[in-house]
Amino acid sequence: MCRRYTEIVEYGKYYPLGERGVAGERANCFTYDMGGSLNDWFRIANEETLLIPQCETVGCLKDIDNIVRVDGIAGMFVGPYDLSTAMGIPGQFDNPDFLKAIQKVVDACHAAGKFAPPSDLTSVFWSTDTGRWSERRCKKHDPVSGCSPSSTDSFKEAF
Repeated sequence: MCRRYTEIVEYGKYYPLGERGVAGERANCFTYDMGGSLNDWFRIANEETLLIPQCETVGCLKDIDNIVRVDGIAGMFVGPYDLSTAMGIPGQFDNPDFLKAIQKVVDACHAAGKFAPPSDLTSVFWSTDTGRWSERRCKKHDPVSGCSPSSTDSFKEAF
């Protein structure tokens, strides 16, 4: 397996699971007055940090079974526009090859006991009713997140 997949965990998790840098920051009360030790902080932060990479390339798709089995990776998102483009079928979300690719990601995640949500609900989402990718447009574009409050609510409702 390519080293870069294990680097996701090394860079995203704190000691002893990874090598993420340690610095006093607002999230850990600047390491003061945490009500516990630094090791307690590491344990809690590691438990509460989900590392969910995004499958956007054919290479990732080919190695998906190995990627989702990496300890510390919680699941996989799919970048539908990037993946379909990388597959040579840009935006063709009903293309049988694209649907097989999505199913491959979902199956790999389920086999590894990992999270396999639909992706990018601001533009395309997986419909549990139809079992298909569907277009969804935001009513109002938020330049920071790229979505509207209604699409964020849709994401929350999906899970």
